Amino acid sequence: MTIGQQPSDGPVYSVGCIGNENLECLRLKVDISKENELLFLIDMGADISLLKGDKLIGTTEYDPDRKVKVKCADGSPMETHGVLEARFELRNSSIVPNFQLVNKQVDIPCDGILGRDFLQHAKAKLYYESRTVTLNGEICLIGKTKQLELR
Repeated sequence: MTIGQQPSDGPVYSVGCIGNENLECLRLKVDISKENELLFLIDMGADISLLKGDKLIGTTEYDPDRKVKVKCADGSPMETHGVLEARFELRNSSIVPNFQLVNKQVDIPCDGILGRDFLQHAKAKLYYESRTVTLNGEICLIGKTKQLELR
């Protein structure tokens, strides 16, 4: 299946679907994106990681058999389209996690959510004082969505 087709049944996971415009995010380079970098909300309360399909290359493939039901932070239910694999390029390494594909039904002002599955896969460590996170041992800056959009 390719981007744009709809899902159906499975377990229910928890993610933070919120519309705040000044959230803490990371700007990361993703191989399946039309743009050089995408913005990701760090959500340690989210069970799974989500990636919106609107900025992905149109031929990006995903597995619709692995779609899941999600309960958003506001309590509303939603269903993903399935699983896709994305390569995140850091300065000296890369991370290749799985993401659940969603479209505009997730109300966040960025391109995706980095949930606990991603954070564990990337061996992430958050440093609130310096506003950084390490992924695969590499330091990345955390910024507010409004600040990062201006870059």
